[in-house]
Amino acid sequence: MTIEDIHDFIKELEKNDELKRIKTEVDSNLEIAEIIRRQMYSNGPAILFENVKGYEMPVLANECVWLNEKIRNWFRDDRLY
Repeated sequence: MTIEDIHDFIKELEKNDELKRIKTEVDSNLEIAEIIRRQMYSNGPAILFENVKGYEMPVLANECVWLNEKIRNWFRDDRLY
Protein backbone atom coordinates (compact mmCIF):
# COMPACT_ATOMS: atom_id res chain seq x y z
CA MET A 1 0.00 0.00 0.00
CA THR A 2 1.24 3.47 -0.86
CA ILE A 3 1.00 5.85 2.06
CA GLU A 4 0.26 9.34 0.79
CA ASP A 5 -0.81 11.12 3.97
CA ILE A 6 -1.29 10.70 7.70
CA HIS A 7 -4.76 9.23 7.19
CA ASP A 8 -3.32 6.42 5.04
CA PHE A 9 -0.62 5.85 7.63
CA ILE A 10 -3.21 5.51 10.42
CA LYS A 11 -5.26 3.11 8.29
CA GLU A 12 -2.15 0.99 7.69
CA LEU A 13 -1.38 0.92 11.42
CA GLU A 14 -4.96 -0.17 12.17
CA LYS A 15 -4.95 -2.79 9.44
CA ASN A 16 -1.85 -4.35 11.01
CA ASP A 17 -3.26 -4.06 14.55
CA GLU A 18 -0.43 -1.67 15.46
CA LEU A 19 -2.51 1.26 16.69
CA LYS A 20 -4.19 1.84 20.01
CA ARG A 21 -6.95 4.46 20.00
CA ILE A 22 -7.55 6.34 23.24
CA LYS A 23 -10.99 7.91 23.23
CA THR A 24 -10.95 9.06 26.86
CA GLU A 25 -10.15 12.74 27.38
CA VAL A 26 -6.46 13.24 28.19
CA ASP A 27 -4.59 16.34 29.29
CA SER A 28 -1.77 17.55 27.05
CA ASN A 29 0.15 18.69 30.13
CA LEU A 30 2.15 15.63 31.28
CA GLU A 31 -0.64 13.04 30.97
CA ILE A 32 -0.03 12.30 27.28
CA ALA A 33 3.73 12.23 27.89
CA GLU A 34 3.37 9.64 30.63
CA ILE A 35 1.14 7.40 28.52
CA ILE A 36 3.60 7.62 25.62
CA ARG A 37 6.53 6.86 27.93
CA ARG A 38 4.86 3.73 29.25
CA GLN A 39 3.97 2.52 25.76
CA MET A 40 7.46 3.24 24.47
CA TYR A 41 9.22 1.30 27.23
CA SER A 42 6.87 -1.65 26.78
CA ASN A 43 7.36 -1.59 22.98
CA GLY A 44 3.67 -0.87 22.65
CA PRO A 45 1.88 0.13 19.47
CA ALA A 46 1.40 3.61 18.07
CA ILE A 47 -1.21 5.62 19.97
CA LEU A 48 -3.92 7.93 18.65
CA PHE A 49 -5.28 10.27 21.32
CA GLU A 50 -8.69 11.22 19.95
CA ASN A 51 -9.83 13.54 22.73
CA VAL A 52 -7.11 15.93 23.91
CA LYS A 53 -8.38 18.45 26.45
CA GLY A 54 -8.60 21.93 24.92
CA TYR A 55 -7.76 20.80 21.37
CA GLU A 56 -9.87 19.76 18.41
CA MET A 57 -7.12 17.83 16.63
CA PRO A 58 -6.13 14.28 17.63
CA VAL A 59 -2.52 13.43 18.51
CA LEU A 60 -0.62 10.48 17.01
CA ALA A 61 2.30 9.23 19.09
CA ASN A 62 4.79 6.39 19.36
CA GLU A 63 4.67 5.88 15.59
CA CYS A 64 8.46 5.93 15.39
CA VAL A 65 8.64 2.65 17.30
CA TRP A 66 6.46 1.12 14.59
CA LEU A 67 8.62 2.59 11.83
CA ASN A 68 11.84 1.40 13.46
CA GLU A 69 10.48 -2.14 13.70
CA LYS A 70 9.45 -2.10 10.03
CA ILE A 71 12.90 -0.85 9.00
CA ARG A 72 14.65 -3.52 11.10
CA ASN A 73 12.48 -6.22 9.55
CA TRP A 74 13.16 -4.88 6.08
CA PHE A 75 16.91 -5.12 6.59
CA ARG A 76 16.56 -8.67 7.95
CA ASP A 77 14.65 -9.79 4.86
CA ASP A 78 16.75 -12.40 3.03
CA ARG A 79 15.28 -11.36 -0.31
CA LEU A 80 17.33 -8.19 -0.15
CA TYR A 81 20.67 -10.06 -0.35
